[in-house]
Amino acid sequence: MGQHDNGNVSGSTTDFVTIAELIEHAQSFDPSVSGRTLEHWRAKHLLPPAVRVGYQGRSPVWGSAKRAVPQLERLLVLRKTTDSVDVLLVCLWWEGYLVEPRFAKEALVRVLRHAQSEIEKEFAKRRQLVGSDEEAVKQLAEKFAGLRKGNGLPRLRRQTKADREVAAEAVMRLAFGLTISDDELQDAQPKIDRLLGLDQMPWRQASAADSSDVEETALSGFAQVGSIQTLIAVAKSATDEELLEVQTLGRMFFGGIVTLSRLHDFMAGRANSAGTTVLQAFENEPSVAIMLVPLIISMRRQPENAASFATILQTIESDVLGVQQRLLELS
Repeated sequence: MGQHDNGNVSGSTTDFVTIAELIEHAQSFDPSVSGRTLEHWRAKHLLPPAVRVGYQGRSPVWGSAKRAVPQLERLLVLRKTTDSVDVLLVCLWWEGYLVEPRFAKEALVRVLRHAQSEIEKEFAKRRQLVGSDEEAVKQLAEKFAGLRKGNGLPRLRRQTKADREVAAEAVMRLAFGLTISDDELQDAQPKIDRLLGLDQMPWRQASAADSSDVEETALSGFAQVGSIQTLIAVAKSATDEELLEVQTLGRMFFGGIVTLSRLHDFMAGRANSAGTTVLQAFENEPSVAIMLVPLIISMRRQPENAASFATILQTIESDVLGVQQRLLELS
């Protein structure tokens, strides 16, 4: 790998892989990949730019750092789940590959704006048909509640169609910054809990009679930090320092919570024992970064949330990940 006719090579040739070698490697995964394909991906910043790694005779030989190889492999896998260049950019950056933060940030804003635009178009179309905002929201909630795995909300527990639709409507109103009354929020709270499996959280079961006010406050708080409008604004204003922090700490946070959920299920001998199985469903979902990146930044900008986040991270790093590593060593 990286053999050339003369010594005009900057650095060790063992640090690079040629474009021809990259193409050959990619075709072992997907025969349709060509040099033009790689060129397109580099132009879209999905792969690092090509650099001159030496000469063959008098002709320059182009290639990339060897770190581009695992990035190419991951890109080929991710393309099976989405064809959105912007989603792919955010995912590769989130997972620590060679993508500049500014490109990931721009892509994140575009994805969130597209999501907002699509829901607004659907909402406007239904409002024109039914004649009122309220009925349009209810129709969208019914459609959203009826979507199956991969396209809609999870189905972790048995729930009546009516309750699922009430929960879906409340989630939509909160996520898209639509009006929801205190009475509607109070009615929807237990239905949302059941929809997401949160009613199985031990602390919620133990204090169900006293926790409704706290939970309503939490839902109202989510509307402040997690609505699509807020997430777009946060993504646009994210600093390089915030992006670097969320790239590292966010992956640890999400991975630690999922690991804790699995460990809890293992110890309890049943699924969703901690009420967090809903997160496991998104563990291998590439687009999870689209929501997590701006949501975590938004949360960390609130002093009270930042302190809680730091405490959870400390627990994950010292306890959960340590137990996981020990189990891996034993296995």
